Amino acid sequence: MDPLLTQMRRIAGNRLWDAGLWAVAIVCLVRLALALPERAHRIDLAHYYTSSRLLIETGHPYGTDLTQLYQRYGFIVPEDIRQATNPPSLLWLFVPFVLLTPGQAFVAWAAVQALALGAILWQTKRLLRDRLSPRAWRFLFLGILISHPIYWHFLMSQSQLLSAALVLTAYAWQQEDKHWRAILAVMVTGFLKIFPLILLPWFIWRSDTHWRGRLNRALVATAVGLALVGLTGWRLWVDFYREGVPVLSFWALHSWNFTLPSFVVELTSISTGSSAVGWLWAGLISGLGVITAAYAACWRGKQDAEVEFSLLCVAMLLGSLVTWGHYLVFLFFPVAVWVARLTAQPTSGKLFYCALTLVLLSIGAHRHPFLFAHPYLRVLVNWSPMYGLFAMGVALARELNAPAPAGSTSSAEADGRSDKRLDF
Repeated sequence: MDPLLTQMRRIAGNRLWDAGLWAVAIVCLVRLALALPERAHRIDLAHYYTSSRLLIETGHPYGTDLTQLYQRYGFIVPEDIRQATNPPSLLWLFVPFVLLTPGQAFVAWAAVQALALGAILWQTKRLLRDRLSPRAWRFLFLGILISHPIYWHFLMSQSQLLSAALVLTAYAWQQEDKHWRAILAVMVTGFLKIFPLILLPWFIWRSDTHWRGRLNRALVATAVGLALVGLTGWRLWVDFYREGVPVLSFWALHSWNFTLPSFVVELTSISTGSSAVGWLWAGLISGLGVITAAYAACWRGKQDAEVEFSLLCVAMLLGSLVTWGHYLVFLFFPVAVWVARLTAQPTSGKLFYCALTLVLLSIGAHRHPFLFAHPYLRVLVNWSPMYGLFAMGVALARELNAPAPAGSTSSAEADGRSDKRLDF
């Protein structure tokens, strides 16, 4: 028995942790509740609202300055985002909310995201069942509620919780052999935010054991995609590509973006003294390399659906062009999977590694003048979540070649709890 692990078991069993976590949770949730009302007049709700309003008023939301609409509806005009940059499907999704006043739309949109968060927590508990103790589940759920991604997400009135809930629902349907539903759910999610389409090949591949079945599903998915483009307006997609994507590409180089492509572009542009936009291709290649490596690990490892799905979610965030802090809500289920497997076969080294990774994922970017006076240091410090994504990806990749714990989607049968399980 690892003596350090024994000591960690004893420390983790102290009930003071429960009281402390509840106290922190209450403070964090009150802090969020106090901050939310002021955000009703700021981005990104203002951006969603005015972009969708312009869509229904003119039919041409892209490439138009939104300043007048910001002012008309009482929003604070942002210094940066003054054009529509979201895909047409997301603009259409938000149309019912622009029929409300901005204040009502803010409350309604926050309620939708809260319901999406509830769906994520429910699906996570349902999929992992009793592989965590009741106390561990409380710690996990409270940790999620007070996490920085949740704070950032609701503060910015974002849509990623809805996307993450749809993707996790797709995974749940896949585990129930409802493959058509799963593929269609991923397609719909991809049309809302584009980057979830990175997961589509895995859902198609795991939907059948024969090439013919996979090809048929790929063809149907393509047909559905074309239909969605037609329904939402193919000219809008052309305008989005011409006017919206360049703006997104520019903001992909922002220091709040925690992807490998943005890290490569920023570091390369500092080293060469040239424009960051000119090195965008290098970043895209690095991101594609990460995603390809994750798919290769899934191909070579034993078939383990929950780890493969979790690894690809991490690779999606790490290799995409844009991953703001609130995008990390996609990690809630992968973190639960990792923790469940870690507690089933714990070692002190694994526990320290996991704790350090979660700390890195929780660190945001900093705007201190000292960092901007030292560009290399600024890049190394502000991309801390990227290091956490790398660390988590490595841990999940190693799980693909480790024995599957009882109750996982790859084990032949559940044989109860292991005597080595780390219970809270």
